[in-house]
Amino acid sequence: MKKIFFLIVGCVSTFAQISADYYGSYEGCANCFGFESVLTFDVGGGYRSDNLKWKRIVSPTEEVTEQWKNIGMGLVETNARFLACEHYLFKADFDCAWFDQSGHQTYDASTGSVLTEKLSSRTKGQAYNLSGALGYQFNFFCSRLSLAPLVGYSYNYQRFKNNQYNNELDTPETETSNHNRYKYRWNGPWVGAGISVTPYCDISFFFDYAFHWTKLQGNIGEHFSDIFTPAHVNASNGFGNEYIAGIEYVFCDGWFLGAKLDYKQFWGNKAHYHADGDEENTPVHDLSWNSYNITLDIGYNF
Repeated sequence: MKKIFFLIVGCVSTFAQISADYYGSYEGCANCFGFESVLTFDVGGGYRSDNLKWKRIVSPTEEVTEQWKNIGMGLVETNARFLACEHYLFKADFDCAWFDQSGHQTYDASTGSVLTEKLSSRTKGQAYNLSGALGYQFNFFCSRLSLAPLVGYSYNYQRFKNNQYNNELDTPETETSNHNRYKYRWNGPWVGAGISVTPYCDISFFFDYAFHWTKLQGNIGEHFSDIFTPAHVNASNGFGNEYIAGIEYVFCDGWFLGAKLDYKQFWGNKAHYHADGDEENTPVHDLSWNSYNITLDIGYNF
């Protein structure tokens, strides 16, 4: 489904650009049936932080909670935006992040109200997000204010590696080597809107909101208790909110600088945990992921 969606976006974008080139130029800009068309491309980098949590109900009296807290990452990103005929909007965004010995994973096992195991580990790994959208942009006050309803699809991936664990219930704390691996994928369609305000010719502010329908697919390989346990965590009915706010400053003939804050918070419903070899699924509660990133970009308006 993702391949088909992005193929359609690419084909429509190509058609719009060919149309703009065919119908000539207007006051030095690409023109589509007498309307202006603009392609914007930018690259940048920044900082990202993630938190992820889920709780597995082993039995009526036993549960296991796993969390990844304050996973700080370096991030690079690229974004493209094509506005055809002043109204038809196409967007594509990609970012990639990496981290080494950042934040903590905690593994808490309890029976009743008694904590029986409490482990913690530093985390390393990678993460990336990919999103595409199309919409129709309404322009007001000579395009100083614009509003664009959007529909899109997003794919978010995280890979965590945890090796050395400290047992915090031991006195003094003991260390074990477990070599655990975790892969999580959140993907699904979304709807939203984008608002842009240009109070001055060279400065603009923008705000985007998206509501996501998502499903989670998690692949887990854990070595606790000296036993390798491949397993899966899945949620078929999730949802989330995403907020983006930023500013852009045009400093020279189409070149601009930008700063942006992006915050996501997702939840997974109807989730379960299944270990290979088990006949039944184990319920999963409190499944959530939140992420924010702050980036600085440089780009050009073609």
